[in-house]
Amino acid sequence: SNKFFGQFISHLSHPFLSDKQAVWGNSSKEYAILNNNLHTIAIGSPRHDKFFNFKENSKNKGLILFAPTLPSNISSKNMNTESITNFNNFIQQTCRLLSNFPNKEFLVKPHPTTSSVYDITKLVREVDPTISITYDDNILNLINKCELLITTNNSTIAIDAIMLKKPVISLQTSPIYLENELVKMNALLYITKISDIESTIKKILIDSELKQQLLEKSKYFLNQHFTNQGNASEKLANLLDKL
Repeated sequence: SNKFFGQFISHLSHPFLSDKQAVWGNSSKEYAILNNNLHTIAIGSPRHDKFFNFKENSKNKGLILFAPTLPSNISSKNMNTESITNFNNFIQQTCRLLSNFPNKEFLVKPHPTTSSVYDITKLVREVDPTISITYDDNILNLINKCELLITTNNSTIAIDAIMLKKPVISLQTSPIYLENELVKMNALLYITKISDIESTIKKILIDSELKQQLLEKSKYFLNQHFTNQGNASEKLANLLDKL
């Protein structure tokens, strides 16, 4: 199926898309080479230079940032009634638990969307209309202020957070998301059962050894998937200058 979709999107197994392709890291480059795209360069991610270079400018004050992202609609399996109900239950139960967490500030950051099927703000308000919700797009500052990020289905905000050395929990509302590299490399904690949400959050907040092990695995993930951390923009500019 990947090769089929690759004919319509920038899939690395289809060299006819371009003469050269710049990718984030060596893992992507190796994958491209295995799929006969020999003109692939591991350049890093210019978008993430600011994350790698970010200097912490405030101490976290016990903030838990909940940043759910809608399930992918590329597959109809994520859009049936059972999947939608399961996703909604994950969101609402997490909000119930976090709104009653002692000595912790709780903030919801919905992913921008125009979906009429998944209205995360409505789901949150149904649990408690006083829950704080932000639409601030300065994600760097938001992540910097938190001590824990919780997201859904390995959203890309998980990568943003581990670049800022924050532990991440991902609520996996469908088995399909367990195939993600973040999960396979244990770069985040993942939850597949609603009944495990509370115990997992408590454990990562209390167990400093678990947190340290998680951050080490997160760092390993970044090293495998991102070259030129913090200076990818310069490397890409130099590459383009030589073409």
